[in-house]
Amino acid sequence: MDTTNFRGRYQVIEIIKKGTYGILYKAKDKTNDKTVVVKEILPRVDEGRLEEVGQIFLEEIQYMKKLDHFALVKFLDGFQEGGRYYYVTEWLEGTNLDTVLDKRKEPFKGTDMIPLYYGLVEFLGYLHSQNPPYHLRMLRPSDILILPDGQFKIVDLGSSMEFYPGVVPEGYFITKEEPDPIRDVFVISQLIFELVTKQPPALYEEKKFPSPKDINPNVHKALSNILDKGLDRRRTKGRERRYQSVRELKKDLIQWFPEYIKGEPKKDEEDLQTREVATKLGGYSMVGCLIIIVTLIILAITYLPKYLEEKSRKDYDGCCANIKLIAQKLEEYKKKERKYPQQLSDLIPTYLPMLPKCPAAGTFEVYEKSYETDEKGTYFIIRCQGKYHESAKITEDYPMYSSVSGFDGGKKGNDEEDQ
Repeated sequence: MDTTNFRGRYQVIEIIKKGTYGILYKAKDKTNDKTVVVKEILPRVDEGRLEEVGQIFLEEIQYMKKLDHFALVKFLDGFQEGGRYYYVTEWLEGTNLDTVLDKRKEPFKGTDMIPLYYGLVEFLGYLHSQNPPYHLRMLRPSDILILPDGQFKIVDLGSSMEFYPGVVPEGYFITKEEPDPIRDVFVISQLIFELVTKQPPALYEEKKFPSPKDINPNVHKALSNILDKGLDRRRTKGRERRYQSVRELKKDLIQWFPEYIKGEPKKDEEDLQTREVATKLGGYSMVGCLIIIVTLIILAITYLPKYLEEKSRKDYDGCCANIKLIAQKLEEYKKKERKYPQQLSDLIPTYLPMLPKCPAAGTFEVYEKSYETDEKGTYFIIRCQGKYHESAKITEDYPMYSSVSGFDGGKKGNDEEDQ
């Protein structure tokens, strides 16, 4: 077999890496002159089962060629040649995550891993939505490529692991449970655990993981709790300690770390304005400061009531617009899925990048907590929960939108005013 020219099509440029499970080559696809990655599998299966396992592998590569997600490298080809099996992916410049971790003296602090964690959750949701659903066998830092712009790509989904029965990658667990969404949460959570602790998961008993914050004090407490739940393998009668779906994990990440998921630090606008005013005041003399303070007081007494009234109305109008927007997206969801979602977070990110915040309440939770539907998703009610618009003389738990009766602003006339 010519090891420099696979299938008469892939011309080897160089060997990228040799490992226990195979060899990675950088190669040129002579049909289009594009650079690709060819992975040669070194089987450890009995010869009698080699053809059976090989056929499963090739069918799986064909399946993966159809996948199209921002987090996954594109699979281009799979073939058998000379008793070995191969798959081909696109070539991307970047550094494997295990190399990045090895070069660090300290583990990642935690919040810097939220975009990756959330991206993996999004990817799992995509895999689980396929027909048939796809589940991960394994995911390690070496399977993730960090691109020059900071984005990531998964370069290996463990499709070749059928060739290595009983072999467990060093430092990681492969659970004995059948592949399912709950197990997938564990698979990605043990990867994040290693990144924020710099310790391989297999260092601990599978059902006795320590909390990441006990190892790395810089880990955010909420993230530590999320990982505790993601890594918990225990089942108890009547109560599950662990996440029961990818959706539950996604909801917690959105609730606790919306600013990191959006990719920009959270900023408190009122605090920024206060600091700006304080900085300017510091440059004036004491007399000048007193004049400014007195002027501000006079202006506040004169215009504050009117300002608060206008602000209350704007907050209410903004809340009405948010509820109508969410209702519109719920209808788009139903048009595609033939039912309304069980949670508003199911709209993210296909229909909404993030849930909007009520301007008066300052949080999206007022909508999320008030959302109602039945088990079959045949109707919905969405409202602004709580007394956040009283100064605008709006009844508690309004404005509201129902799939049955439409929009209700909470006081007579608002239906017409706010259309």
